[in-house]
Amino acid sequence: MILNTADIEMDEVMKKKLHKLDESLRLAAGSSAVDSLCEETAALSTSRKKKKKRKKKKIQQEVGSQESEQQDKEDTAGTSVEESISSVQPLTLENPNISRRWHQTSHRWRPKLEKLANIDASRTHRLAGLTLVIDSEFLIANGSDGTQVFLGLRDDGTEVAVKRMIRFNYQVLKNEEEFLRLPELDSPSIVRYVDFAEDDNFGYLVLQLCEYTLEEYIQDHLPDDSAERTLVLKKLVKEVLCSLEVLHNQQSRVVHRDIKPQNVLIGRS
Repeated sequence: MILNTADIEMDEVMKKKLHKLDESLRLAAGSSAVDSLCEETAALSTSRKKKKKRKKKKIQQEVGSQESEQQDKEDTAGTSVEESISSVQPLTLENPNISRRWHQTSHRWRPKLEKLANIDASRTHRLAGLTLVIDSEFLIANGSDGTQVFLGLRDDGTEVAVKRMIRFNYQVLKNEEEFLRLPELDSPSIVRYVDFAEDDNFGYLVLQLCEYTLEEYIQDHLPDDSAERTLVLKKLVKEVLCSLEVLHNQQSRVVHRDIKPQNVLIGRS
């Protein structure tokens, strides 16, 4: 029985010690766990802060990079615009004259007609469908009663002679127009009528452009060889007679009444 009591007492003592040890172990374990939890929390917080800092820094770098790229684009665009602006030059025309349509036919008047075809529009005297310059440079003949003949160009490019007469005295011009428009006078032997126009001061009879008068041709363009000259003169006389035949036939019944070398025109052969 003594042994049994001792065992019981020993058991009680051992329980107390074990309980105390258990409490100590629990306390130590709890403290360690708390410390570990605190350390882990602190580490996690630090890690989050570092991550936030890294993220913030990365965002700042990206924003900075975007701003830098945007600035580069703006600088490039600015440079491009400046270069574009600097490359724009005022439009200057080397030749401000307007080139007109021109069907080249005449040999004698070609230099003057070329100038007329390219002359400044401010110098032209515009009539319906016709370009005319009232200037001595383009004057090719003077007639009676103040008549003047100028070179002209129609809008379709046809070379013409323009006979101008002052209005209060141009009934003669109207009569000539009336005759030239007769169908019976439509012949290669008669100067071709082209058009008629008028303004406040003048009437304008537009005719086929010829090269010379008979007078000019005889004076300056006959061959030197006498035999050839004779042949040319015979041909000229024949052509004049053919013209008179057209004028004086029964259908037209026109009397010229002023036949002379200055009034006989020779076209391009």
